[in-house]
Amino acid sequence: MKAFALHSTTFAATTIFLSSLSYINCNAYENAGYADNKILLEDFSTSSVDHDQHHVWEELNDSVVGGSSTGIFKVKHIENISIGHFIGHVRYTKSLQGPGFVRMKTLNGEKNWPDVSMCQGFELNVKSHSDYTGFGISIGRYEKSDYSVFQFGYKANMEIPKSANQEAIPNIVHVPFTDFTHLWDHITGNALITCEENEEYCPDVNTLRNLYSFVIWGEGVEGAVDLEIYNIQAYGCAGSYEDSNTKNEGITLNNKIENDTNPSNHTSVSSSSFLAMSKSVAILGLIIGAIAWTRRFRQGKHQGKERDSSYILLVETNSSENESQFNDI
Repeated sequence: MKAFALHSTTFAATTIFLSSLSYINCNAYENAGYADNKILLEDFSTSSVDHDQHHVWEELNDSVVGGSSTGIFKVKHIENISIGHFIGHVRYTKSLQGPGFVRMKTLNGEKNWPDVSMCQGFELNVKSHSDYTGFGISIGRYEKSDYSVFQFGYKANMEIPKSANQEAIPNIVHVPFTDFTHLWDHITGNALITCEENEEYCPDVNTLRNLYSFVIWGEGVEGAVDLEIYNIQAYGCAGSYEDSNTKNEGITLNNKIENDTNPSNHTSVSSSSFLAMSKSVAILGLIIGAIAWTRRFRQGKHQGKERDSSYILLVETNSSENESQFNDI
């Protein structure tokens, strides 16, 4: 029983210790990635001469298909702030029989993309200094055999209003995942059937767990592009994460970004529920330990009384025997 009590107490103490660690870790995870239900993907304001942004960005244009559009991307530093600056000019491209494209993009296959499969879309903090209306976003590397060789990834159109002046505050632009599709026109970049219109064309979970590449386009509309980007985030993110065994079946429209409503395919565990469960187990261990020690104490007390009684009886017996021997003498 003593060993049982000791193990119970040790179990309870260990559980409390692990609970505190899980609480710290889970809160650190939430504070780092899920602050205000958003996940930061890029923040150019943290860039400096000695500190790069989260990803490596480059500019590519329609020269790869014989076009004449031009563009450039750079990070400019103004006093105490840094801004991503995407400028260019989209021109008519003979090979595309229409306006070409310019784009700023991350390097393909970067490994440091966070999981955004529990979010609702992308949020960009930007300022446009031109009237350009052909902005878009693409992610991932989804390819289909019957599509054009230039048509890969999921794409969505993006409307960015022109800022009133240089001093104007940045615009917050939301692009929900339901606006994306892998069925888009490789000439204009426009969506043919969106995820909202047909779930078959929604971004799959594997893409949202690893974006592979993030691209901002100026496409399908002739004109000047002059865009400042402060940061890029995923918004509407749940404070939990999906089990790694979740099936890759696309997004339903009930909650914009919910892959599968079958509980067997998802395991969502929040830090608060895990902590509550750990505390309950710890309390149970303490109760068991206390009961075991109480029983041990009572048994020890009872055994002590029995020993005292036996000692008194032994003394009385010895006294009687001594008295009898004395009388015989």
